Amino acid sequence: MKLTLTHRVALPFGLFLFFLLFPYIAFAQVPTVTTQAVTDITTTTATGNGNITDLGIVPPNPTAHGVCWNTGGTPTTDDSLTNEGAVSATDAFTSTITVLSPNTTYYVRAYATNTAGTSYGNQVSSKQSRNHRKC
Repeated sequence: MKLTLTHRVALPFGLFLFFLLFPYIAFAQVPTVTTQAVTDITTTTATGNGNITDLGIVPPNPTAHGVCWNTGGTPTTDDSLTNEGAVSATDAFTSTITVLSPNTTYYVRAYATNTAGTSYGNQVSSKQSRNHRKC
């Protein structure tokens, strides 16, 4: 397929798309996200808190956001995660972290993903409560 311009210059359609999309590809940026302290800690659950402060320069807006966690440090979306879905504005968010083990330290980071990639907030840690047995 070829596209003919008004000056009768024929361009391959792929080259036309390149010039049309180049600004989005060349200047694409991942979103900016921060991680706040983990709250509402119980023996098996906690609440992760994050804030998307910049959506990044690429359409569409972030397609996924949430928190990721592990027990070894520097968690990524390859580890356990929540997915709160797409966003269209900067804002704070919370995510419920479940299936945690008592008396275990977890490392948590907020994340946001758009077509340019995934960005992570700073790492915070949370130690789950111990199981309390009744005597």
